[in-house]
Amino acid sequence: AVPMNLAVGVVCGIPPELALVSAAVAAPVAALFGGSTLGITGPATAISVVVGQAVAVHGMVALPVVTLVVGSLQVLTGMCGAGHLAKLTPRPVVAGFTTSVGTMVLVSQAHRFLAVAPPDAGSNIPESLIHLVAFLPETDLASAAVGAGTLVGLLLIPRLLPSAAITAPILSVGAATAATTFLGVPVPLVGDIPITALNELLKVPTLSTDLLPLLSTAGLVYGLASVEALLSAAAVDKMKKTQFAYDPGQELIGQGLANVTSGFVGGPPVSCAIARSGLNA
Repeated sequence: AVPMNLAVGVVCGIPPELALVSAAVAAPVAALFGGSTLGITGPATAISVVVGQAVAVHGMVALPVVTLVVGSLQVLTGMCGAGHLAKLTPRPVVAGFTTSVGTMVLVSQAHRFLAVAPPDAGSNIPESLIHLVAFLPETDLASAAVGAGTLVGLLLIPRLLPSAAITAPILSVGAATAATTFLGVPVPLVGDIPITALNELLKVPTLSTDLLPLLSTAGLVYGLASVEALLSAAAVDKMKKTQFAYDPGQELIGQGLANVTSGFVGGPPVSCAIARSGLNA
């Protein structure tokens, strides 16, 4: 989950260490109070694009506002038994949404893969693709080689070593990191991850009436995060049966408490994701 958390932090445009802290404090809360024994909670790709847009417009102060509102709504609706409503969501809608988010993340981060100048803020997919094509001659070959090697590792390890399939992400990222460090490959780095004092993290965020437009964004994130969490938890529960029955209402409450916890450390919204939870199955 560590590579995924770092990646989501980069996509959201927030310090990667904040995504790690959010996962560290939110995951135990969701595990203790949620309705699934197999779900793993943390920053999620499906909502990263929406969160990233909010941060780009309003700055880092948008994070705790959105996260706290999302968490509060999840707790309230979970107590009202709304968790069962996720079953009414058509699968094509979920599939279309996740595919579009995956495409947006891929296109928006391709400039990092090639180590070229990023597209203008707010660029749509066609504009970003045109920008990438224009800057292809400036591709950093070392960066592209490291990125391609990591991608190949992610694809080949599960096929060549099925028993190591669940460790493919950490093995691929770890090998690429070690190679660039010890061989001195000149590629852009995520940066240092400083040790943040606990008393600086556990603080009540400052809210402002200027952030009221974020309520609509929070409502959208609430819907997306809730549906993703409930469907992911339900899917992983079917993949591996346990002695505990999956409770979608309780899972929504657990997700809400996890988001409230993340909000109080200034972190992004979190969600149970099948990419992480599938490891428990």
